[in-house]
Parts: sequence; C-alpha cells; structure tokens
Amino acid sequence: MEKSSSSIQALVSRIKERVTHLINGNNSNNYIGVQSFVSPSAYDTAWLAMVADPRQPGEPMFKACLDWVLDNQNPSGFWGETDWEGFPTIDSLPATLACMIALKTWNLGHQHIQKGMAFISAHAAIILKDYGNSFPRWFTIIFPGMIELAKKAGMEVSFLHEIEQINGIFDERSKILQSFDEEGIVSSLNEDGPVFQSPSAAAYAFIVTGHDRCMAYLQILVQACKSGAIPPMYPVDEDFIKICTVHQLQRLGLSGYFNEEIKQLLEQVYRNYKNQQAAKLNIVPANLFRDSLAFRLLRMQGYHVSPWRFCWFLSDETALAHICNNFQKFLSVLYSIYRAIDLMFRREMELQDARLLSRALLEEYLTLGSTDDDILMWPNLCNMIEYELDTPWIARMDHLDHQKWIEVSKASPLYLGKASFYSANLMQLAEEHFESLQSTYKRELQELTRWSEAWALAIVKE
Repeated sequence: MEKSSSSIQALVSRIKERVTHLINGNNSNNYIGVQSFVSPSAYDTAWLAMVADPRQPGEPMFKACLDWVLDNQNPSGFWGETDWEGFPTIDSLPATLACMIALKTWNLGHQHIQKGMAFISAHAAIILKDYGNSFPRWFTIIFPGMIELAKKAGMEVSFLHEIEQINGIFDERSKILQSFDEEGIVSSLNEDGPVFQSPSAAAYAFIVTGHDRCMAYLQILVQACKSGAIPPMYPVDEDFIKICTVHQLQRLGLSGYFNEEIKQLLEQVYRNYKNQQAAKLNIVPANLFRDSLAFRLLRMQGYHVSPWRFCWFLSDETALAHICNNFQKFLSVLYSIYRAIDLMFRREMELQDARLLSRALLEEYLTLGSTDDDILMWPNLCNMIEYELDTPWIARMDHLDHQKWIEVSKASPLYLGKASFYSANLMQLAEEHFESLQSTYKRELQELTRWSEAWALAIVKE
C-alpha cells in the first residue's frame, strides 16, 4: 500500500509540473506548455523533412526534422502513436509511410526503411481490421496519398491481404475529394486558411508551389519546435488543450489531486470565453465541440455561461441543415452537446431543443453504425453514445463512470483530429488511483460486514 501511495504521489508531481507549464504559458512561450499535452506528429514531421532548401536543392531545409525521423523509429519498425499496451495505432500506417518517403528522398536510413516495410507487411491487416470499413476522415484522405507517394518514390508497398479494404479507402477518398474546391484551396494560400493550421499541408503546398507564405509559416513553426518534433496542428488552440486537460482529469477521476490547477485553467478559459464571440461564419465542428465542452465544465464550476455560445446553430437555418444532413461528421460534437445539456436550467428552451436534436441524430447513428467524424476518435464511440443515451446522468455512480472512461482511454489514444491527446503518466495514475480506491472500498466493506455480524444486525427481523 505504501509503495502504491508513493507511486501515485510521484505521478501526481510529474503531471502537476506539466499542467503548471500549461497554466503559465500565458506568461512565457505558450507552446512549451501546450506541446507537452499534444503528442508530436511523425507524419507532419516527415513532411517537413521532405522539404528541400531552395538555396541548396540537394539538402533538406529542416535538418532537425530529418534527424528526428532518424532517431524516433519504434524498435518494431513503425513511426507514430501507440496505445496503452504499446501496440501501434491507426496513425502509424500513414506516419510510417511518410517517414520512409522522407528518408528515401535524401537517400538515408536504408535499414529504417527496411524495418518500416516489414512492419507495414506484417501489421497493416491487424490495424485495419479493427476499423472494418469505417475509418476517420483524415485517415481516408492521407493514407491513399502516402501509398501513391511511396510507390512513386520506388518503394514496393503492397497490401495483398487487405486489397478490398484498401480499394474501399481509395474509393471513399475519391468521394471526399469531389467536394473539395481546388481554386479555394489555392486562394487560401493568400489568407489565414486551413493550410496554415496544418504543418503537413503547408509543407506539401510549399513543395508544390514554393509560395512565400508557406515558407514563412514553416520557418515560424520550426523556430517554435527546436527539437525538430512537429505537432499535428499549429498554431495550437490553447484553450482547446486546457479544456481537454480538465475534461480528462475529471473523467479519469483525478480531479481531487488537481483542484487548484483545474480552477486556474478554467479561470483562464472563462476569461477568453467572455472576450470572444462564437464562430458562426464557418461551421467548424472543432469549434462547436470546444464550446459545448467548455459550457459544461464552466457551468459545473459555477461560472455564468450562456447556452447560445454553442446553441447558435439552432437559429441558423443553413447551419442547422448542414449539421442534420452531415451528422456523421458531427458525432463527437453531438455527443458533447448532449452531455452539456445535463446542466440545463428551467426555461432554457434552446438547450431543450438542442437535446432533442442531438439525441435524435445520435440514435440515428446507432442504427447506421458508421462514422465520418474527424474531431474525436476512439474505437468505442458507439458504446459511449449508447451508455450516454441509456443511463441518465443523475443515475450514475462516479466511480463506475471513471472506470468506463479509463477502459476507453486505454483502448486507444484520444484523438482531436490528427492530434493525439495522450499521456502514459496520466493513464498510469488513473489506473493506480482506481485500484487504490477499489482496495479501500473492499476493506471498508469487510469492516462493515464484520461490524454488522458482531452486533447481529444481519439477523434483525423486520
């Protein structure tokens, strides 16, 4: 028991240090605190490693990124994320292909490439099998592209046992790309569009166009990431990371260790929350997810927050129709909205309308069972939605809720788009804390049983 207690305290200290960096980010380089909560992206790092120096075309422009690729291959042969048990996750497939292409580009890491090819051959079928024919939108777009680029670079990438799945992914990508506005993408290089939020997209755009704004963006990014490890998104929405940090701490049952840190994080979020207007011009699922989650967390802490911060779409016919017609892309948003409405006050009719809508669309999803969601991703989304709809919030036991969330988080990292929000220390603390509580409850039950028997309470007749 003493060993368990000391291990828990050591983990708490380590996590507190990271959370403190996140809190103090406003007073220093905010990316330093944020980056410790978002895993580096091997895929995006590889794309920057492919960029040639315009002044020396035979040399990489961002050598630190290329060095990171060389130094960070998993012993099993892949690059990318792992789950709680150390097994590669779905992002490891495009990440491994991208890293091999980067090394091939500069004629480096021949043994790395061989190990990567062996990994793809041995594990692709296992990884893809878990998802059936329902893959995250980002994966459907980038994985076929990496296969094509790898073959173009002269690598013999084959998927003999997964040919039907691979063909299905290529077909789905074609459908998605039909909805893309090519002229709009090109014109976005002259403004702060989505290209300047994704390092890999900006790197590709620079390789193809040589656009000065892409170069400027990449240089700023690399200056912020001196180790060469590139995040999956930049700039990072700092409030989003803070909200997700509080969300994880609470759902894992760890808030008791971090009361002061949670208070400070939510104070910072609320300060910005008051000063910003809801983003109504573009229906970005991430914005709705962030604002509905912030509403729940802030209202739980007693802050005065308006439901219209995330319910605005109910009064916008175009936005409402878009969400209803494309609800499978908004599943995590609808899930977050439905949970936020647990904290509804009387006469907040907009929340009642939002609950009816979100419940109807989530129930329709359960009958279909497929998802195109690109905000949150975990394998048990269907089970989480079923649990949320079937079990009223006030009828739950926190301890069992925490256990369920630990099991979900262990199965796969929590993804926000391409970004993995995962901490081995946090998961270890959650599991050890849960086991410690279980041990305490068992002892208390044994003591209560002994006391009941000693006083013959068990045989008292009515």
